[in-house]
Amino acid sequence: MAREIILPKLEVWQQEAFDRIANQKGSSKTFTIKSGRQRGKNFLINVLLIHYALTYNDSISVLIEPTIAQCGRVFNQLKNALEHLGVLKSSNGTTLTLTFYNQSTIIFKSAEQKNALRGLTCSGILIFDEAAFIPDDIIEIVLPLANVKKCPVLYTSTPLFTEGYFYKMYMRGLDERTKNESFDWSLDNYDMTNYISKEQFDFYQESYSEMKFKTEILGEFIADNSNVFGNYKKCVGIADDKEVAYAGIDWATGSGEDETVLTMMNRKGEVISIWKTKTSAPTAQICEIAKVLNRQPNIKKILVESNSIGAVYYDMLQQKLNNKNILDTFHTSNTSKRRIIEQLSSAFQNEEIVIPDDKVLFKQLSCFVVKKLKNGGYTYENFSSAIHDDYVISLALCYEALKMGDTQTVAFGFQ
Repeated sequence: MAREIILPKLEVWQQEAFDRIANQKGSSKTFTIKSGRQRGKNFLINVLLIHYALTYNDSISVLIEPTIAQCGRVFNQLKNALEHLGVLKSSNGTTLTLTFYNQSTIIFKSAEQKNALRGLTCSGILIFDEAAFIPDDIIEIVLPLANVKKCPVLYTSTPLFTEGYFYKMYMRGLDERTKNESFDWSLDNYDMTNYISKEQFDFYQESYSEMKFKTEILGEFIADNSNVFGNYKKCVGIADDKEVAYAGIDWATGSGEDETVLTMMNRKGEVISIWKTKTSAPTAQICEIAKVLNRQPNIKKILVESNSIGAVYYDMLQQKLNNKNILDTFHTSNTSKRRIIEQLSSAFQNEEIVIPDDKVLFKQLSCFVVKKLKNGGYTYENFSSAIHDDYVISLALCYEALKMGDTQTVAFGFQ
């Protein structure tokens, strides 16, 4: 006996996309959805996968996620939603495959699987979720899966750079002369107050960096090499309170014009001084830094990078400090570096920090940009290898020490 499944109610923007995408089996059409975060992209994906599996017997639909963890999350969402409806024949958590009684299949794959993505044939719908964060070469490997059965392809994502497959497909979908269609789930186009209130919008605008707010909340593309710190010069001033509470150090690599930089600020986020050297050997630098810090009895926070040689510098500095309890560790990764740079960018945006009139700091801040990575992600760095970032990293670590609070610690980073 046939079982009727009623799909859940969709929001206006979801329904508009569903109506265009739902019955395109064998059409070879391409659809693109550009959206800020938490607008219901994942929910629509789940509904479309269920629709294609139940409507088209013996069909194979494929969902591509950036990571295996994301695959598992969506797999479990669908499995939990379907397992009590009497339509699932089996679910395999190892292969991340759902098989229906009508012989339809939904397969969940990760961009991390690379060449293992070859060999499938998609006959239902092929979906790339968070496509802006999937490397172009992975999309090129996967796309032939749709060729034989001419199945439709859907790209959904929070936008990132004005380049790559997702951006290209979105722009192509705006051209009415093509078979592609694009949907813009922006706050300007729809009433999304149930998804993001004015209070939440204001909070994100204040707390996110300008770039993060633009991509994740407004749902807009940015250009590769976009400046990170915006109008930082509106934060130039002189510290009213000269009592040092927090500090950040970036150690020189020992090559070129790179410097060891110590930045110190007060409790209000006002930079009091920037100490730097490029002439001393590491041991001599540590002795000088220890002397500077030991003359500041009210320092609350010192962070030291724990990566590689950083552990050695930590031990050497700790031996020289009068108060050894103020020293702590900071593990540098692309993720942690992005976090403290975005935090510093937000501080400039909201004028929560004061910096001195320093030409070297200005140069490095003005040249600090967001860069696209080959794996689909992004990082922050100066746009030219000839320009160092020691002042910026020292400042970012110092501000991170302030944000961590008074658990007694000075922040160190090593390039």
